[in-house]
Amino acid sequence: MSFTLAVAVQPESDQIGHFGRSDGFRIYEIADEARWLGQRPTLPFCGSHGRGGASIEPLLAVIADCAAVVVAAIGPCGRAALAEHGISVYEYSGGADAAAALVAQWQAAQAGTQGGRRDRSA
Repeated sequence: MSFTLAVAVQPESDQIGHFGRSDGFRIYEIADEARWLGQRPTLPFCGSHGRGGASIEPLLAVIADCAAVVVAAIGPCGRAALAEHGISVYEYSGGADAAAALVAQWQAAQAGTQGGRRDRSA
């Protein structure tokens, strides 16, 4: 089973950023491994000094087809909005590619325990 993952990135960097302050998302297809699909720009949702004010809807439209998002941090408003859209949230600090690879590894491990059984072939 594969799904699409969005990773919030800091401006001009591959480092994971705050959800509402990100100026874009790296998009990955997660299956057996992570495959980079591209970059999607967006306008930051959070105002200066962490105060909101702008609408979150344009940001959500950019990642509407994603099943999950990786962020360095996220506020309660962003978390609630993602939950309403059925988008899972992972918090991680580091590089975007490393985070996507970890999500792919976790997904593969979950697939090995599907149905409450562990894969005991070894």
